[in-house]
This record gives sequence, structure tokens and C-alpha cells, in this order.
Amino acid sequence: MMESIVKRIIDVGFFKNEELATILGTSKRTIERIAAENTESESDEAAGREEALSRSPLKHWSDEDFAEVIKECEKDTGFVSKASLRAQFKRKTVDISEEQLGKELKKRGYVYRKKRVVLQLTEAHKEQRMSWARSLIDSDIASWDLQWWVLCASLS
Repeated sequence: MMESIVKRIIDVGFFKNEELATILGTSKRTIERIAAENTESESDEAAGREEALSRSPLKHWSDEDFAEVIKECEKDTGFVSKASLRAQFKRKTVDISEEQLGKELKKRGYVYRKKRVVLQLTEAHKEQRMSWARSLIDSDIASWDLQWWVLCASLS
């Protein structure tokens, strides 16, 4: 009980440790120990990461505003990537990492899809494939495997 009273008096700061020890009838060392414990607890509370750093800078953005920025990004590049979207947000003075942006996209229901890569065939390749397909129409199934290897060898 005395410690809580001493902590309150120390917080107010009207007395020196010697005066407080005389008033309470205890030693100066006891008052210093209580004061030291009081200052340590204050520094422990202040330690650690600030809460503001872990918040997203887009927390106050509505879904409509977010969608509008995505449409603007799509107009510029024809597609939306995290890097291009981050650049679009930087133009609007919102600095956000790509990782945090990915979390925001996921939270708002957007889904990542990788673009399919399709190799473009030349006219010569198309003609070879069509002639091979036509030759298989009336052929024996057993000879298909051999014809496939012949076609692959001719393409390379």
C-alpha cells in the first residue's frame, strides 16, 4: 500500500526523495527503489513497435476508391501488377509496400492469376501440324507414335 502511495507522490513530483522519506518515516533508499521501479515500468510500456507503423495506409480507403485506382492502373498498362499498382498509389501520395498492397488486395476480394504463356506458331508449323493431322485420319493407330516422333524431329 505504501508503495502505491509513494508512486503517486513521485508522479506528482512535489517532494524530493529525502523529504518524502522523512514524511513517510522510511529510508531514503526505499523511496529511491520505489522511484526506480516506477520509471522502469514507464520505459517498458514505451518500448516496442509503434502501432501506427503496422497499420495500412489504405485503411480509410473505400472499396470504390480502391477499384477506381485499379481501373486507372489498367488503363495505363493494360494489366494490373502489384508494382504498377504501387506506382499508381505513389502518384496519389500513398506510400505502401508491395507486400502490404498484396494483403489489401486479398482482403478486398481480389485474386492473383498468372497470365498464361502461349507460344505463337509460325505458318510453317501450322501447316506441318495440319498435314500430320490429315495423315492420321485414315491411318492405323499403331503407327501414330512413330509419326509423332518424325514430326517432332522435323520441327527441331
